[in-house]
Amino acid sequence: MKTFLLCIALISTAALYAQKKAKNDTLLILDFKTKKITEFENFKPRRDRTYNFQVTNINLNVYKLVINKTDTVVSTPLDFSAFSMLDPSGLASLTNSLVHTVSNKVDTRDAEESFNNELQGLSEKSKQYASIEAVFKEKTRILESLSILEELKKHDSILTARGKAIADLSKVYSEYYTTTVARFNRDDLSNNDFCVNNDSIIAFERNTNNYRKKLDELAESYDEAAEDFAEFVLNQKIAIKDDKLRGTAARIQKKIDDTKAEIKKIQSKVSEENIKIVLTKFSDIINNASRTYTSLPLQFNGDKSKLDISIIPQDKESRLPSYHSTYLLPKPSGFYLGIGPGLYYSNLYDDRFSTVGFAATDSTSNYRMIAEKQSRNEIGLSVLLKAGWKLRRCDKIGFHGTIGGGLSFTDPLRLRALYGGGISIGEKHCLTLDLLGSTGYVDVQSNTVNEQTIFTERPESMTVSVLRTKLAFSIGYLFTF
Repeated sequence: MKTFLLCIALISTAALYAQKKAKNDTLLILDFKTKKITEFENFKPRRDRTYNFQVTNINLNVYKLVINKTDTVVSTPLDFSAFSMLDPSGLASLTNSLVHTVSNKVDTRDAEESFNNELQGLSEKSKQYASIEAVFKEKTRILESLSILEELKKHDSILTARGKAIADLSKVYSEYYTTTVARFNRDDLSNNDFCVNNDSIIAFERNTNNYRKKLDELAESYDEAAEDFAEFVLNQKIAIKDDKLRGTAARIQKKIDDTKAEIKKIQSKVSEENIKIVLTKFSDIINNASRTYTSLPLQFNGDKSKLDISIIPQDKESRLPSYHSTYLLPKPSGFYLGIGPGLYYSNLYDDRFSTVGFAATDSTSNYRMIAEKQSRNEIGLSVLLKAGWKLRRCDKIGFHGTIGGGLSFTDPLRLRALYGGGISIGEKHCLTLDLLGSTGYVDVQSNTVNEQTIFTERPESMTVSVLRTKLAFSIGYLFTF
C-alpha cells in the first residue's frame, strides 16, 4: 500500500512540474485604421502564458472600447473609459430660440383697426354727445391713441432689428462652434482638410473673444433701445390707459424680457469660464487622440478561447458607426496533459489452490492439492497521467498516451503498472477510454507440484510469485491542465 501511495505522489509531482511559469511576451494588436489584427494567423495562444490586447490608431475621445474575453474557465469584461465628447447642441439650441423670439413682431393690426373703426363711426355717433367740444375731444383721443400705437410699432421695429443683429451674429458663431467641435470629435484628427492642433485652439479662442466682444456691444445697444421704450411708456402712462394700447405695450415688454433672458444665456455659454473648459477639452483631445491602449494581461485557461471586441461611439446620438467582432483564437496544436482516476479491467489473476486430506494409514493422513474455480481477470482502481493531441476538426476528441498505477480489488491487494493509450472525449473535463498493458506480480502454480503430488504434511504454499503482463481496459475521468 505504501508503494502505491508513493507512486501516486510521484505522478502528481510530475504533472505539477510539467506546467511552466506564465510569461507575458505576446501582443495581439488591432489596427483600428485598417480594421485588421496584426499577425493574427501567427498568434499562438498557450495556456501557460499571458497576453495583452492592444488597439492602435483609435481616437478614444470619440470611441469607447469594450473587450470581453471568454474561455472554458473564466469570462472577464474589460471596459476602457475615455474622454467624453463635446456637445455643441447647447449653443445651437439657444441661438435658434433667440432667432425665433426676435423674429416675431408684436401684432398691432387688431388695435389699429379698432381705432380706425372708432374714428369712422364718430360722425354717426355725434348725436350721442352733448356738444361739439365732446365730439372733438373724443376724436382727439382716438388720434392720440393711433399716434401712440405708431410709436409703439417704431420701438418694436427698433428692438426687433437690434435683436435680429444679435441673433444673426450668434447664428454665424454657433455654426462655427458646431463645425469646430465636430472636427475635434471626429475619428481621424489628422485629416488633411483640417489638421487639429494647438494653432486650432488658438484660432478658436481668438474668434470666440471677438464674438463675445461684439455680442456685448450689441447687447448693450439692445438694452438702450429697451430703456428708450420703457421711458416712452412711462411718459405716456396717462395716455396709455386704453386696454388695446396697454396690451400692445405689455406684449412688447414680454418680448424684451424673453430676448434679454436668452441673450444672457448665450453670454453665459460663451463666457470666459465656459470657453476655458472647452479649450481644456480641446487640449485633452489633442493630447490623447493618438494614444495606444493596451489591456491588462489576459490569460487563456481553457481549451477554447475567444475575444469579443466592441468599439462604440461615446456619443450615442452621433452618426458614427459601431463595430462589433468576435475572434476565435487559433490553436497552434491540440496538445493536452492531464491526470485522473478510473477503473481498469485486466487479465492478470492469481492461481488459487486448496488442499484435501485423506487417510494413508490408521494413524496418518496424506494431502493432495486441488485447483479452485476462479475468475481469470481482475478489477481495480487506476490513477493515470495522460498526454496527447486533440483533433483539429473536432477539438472535443483526442488521442493520448497513458502511464500510471493501479490497485487491484483482490485479496491481497496488488499494485499494477499501467501503460498504453486511448481516447478522450471532452474539453477541460473528459471521459477517457484506454487500452493498456498491465504489469504486476501474480501467484502461479509452482513447477514442483501438481494435482497428483501427495504430501505427507499440509503444504504452506503451492504457488510462487512471478511478474507478468496482460492486456487491460480502463474507463475514467481526466482533468486537463
